[in-house]
Amino acid sequence: MLRAARATYNGPQSPKGARAISLKQLRIKRGYSQRELAQRSGVHYVEIAQIETVKRNVRTLSPDTALRLCDALRVANPRKLLDSDIDSKAE
Repeated sequence: MLRAARATYNGPQSPKGARAISLKQLRIKRGYSQRELAQRSGVHYVEIAQIETVKRNVRTLSPDTALRLCDALRVANPRKLLDSDIDSKAE
């Protein structure tokens, strides 16, 4: 008897979605709320929420905003924030 394959949701599969997850993962890893990250970076918490929920693509950020987020998250290489998790899983 054949069983129908059950679809499982593994999160967003687009590079845009993967980048948003990376920002959220980095923020949580550092123990910051969205508002704490906003205070540390000078980036409005609504913008952070939009990036994390894929309503805003991280690639559309200004270099200044990206650097402020990286500084606040203590990320030495901005590519860690800007590159997709999908790329790192393919290695």
